[in-house]
Amino acid sequence: MNTWEIKVLHYGKATLPKSVLTPGFDQDLVIDIPYLGFLLRNGERNLLVDTGISDKYIVNGKTGFGGFPADAGRKYVLKSLAEAGIEPKEIDTILLTHLHNDHAGNCDLFENAMIISQQDDWINLLDPLPLQTVRGEFDMSLIPILRKGERFFRIDGDFDFTEGIKLMKTPGHSIGSQSVVVNTKEGIKVIVGDHFHFLCMAFPFHKEMMDMNGNRIKITPAPAVYGPSIPSGLIYDYYAYYKSTYKIKSIISEYRPEYIFTGHDPAHLHCQ
Repeated sequence: MNTWEIKVLHYGKATLPKSVLTPGFDQDLVIDIPYLGFLLRNGERNLLVDTGISDKYIVNGKTGFGGFPADAGRKYVLKSLAEAGIEPKEIDTILLTHLHNDHAGNCDLFENAMIISQQDDWINLLDPLPLQTVRGEFDMSLIPILRKGERFFRIDGDFDFTEGIKLMKTPGHSIGSQSVVVNTKEGIKVIVGDHFHFLCMAFPFHKEMMDMNGNRIKITPAPAVYGPSIPSGLIYDYYAYYKSTYKIKSIISEYRPEYIFTGHDPAHLHCQ
């Protein structure tokens, strides 16, 4: 079977209390978190998972969501791709884990790319719930960008995209979240978007996490009653979330952090 390399891309950062994403845990801990993308290569093709946050959601050095300090956007996307030796025109496909503004904000950079998301997230983008509008989860200017041309494809459910790459619908964080299942030389790894923002949410017994400088910081492990994961405060459907959690964990080659790539964990910046 075809194997792929996963290259982590750094799209900038935001500074916020950890408890915003892990409610009830470490309320006094303020951390820097990265915006991340992932470049998938097999020697012939260049696929991109997520395109980062749009500049319009970083206003006066703060995020549109929560007003937290941030330094991110388009320049970081271009810089990270350049450091990987890739130009936007060389990306043939963009796989969007979900359509929130910090994951789908720069699709217009990739004019040659086919774009794939789940149908349910597209429907939600067209008609967001009031709270989603208040939180600014979706960039409505993305709609005409995706509608332009004939290279935006919406799928419904699990999909074998190409040899070694499978798209797996994992709703919970959003109604149409999907994970990217990647066959690598080390085995099956899964890019989960924001189903887990941090690795400690997927492995709730962890007592440490890594910061963006590579230092280990102490965190509070979840009690056993939390079960398989720590859900974030940004969940669309908790029933779907837990079903997706079991689905993700059942498919990874080994029950270790190296086999899951999350949307914002600083540790991914130091794994290669």
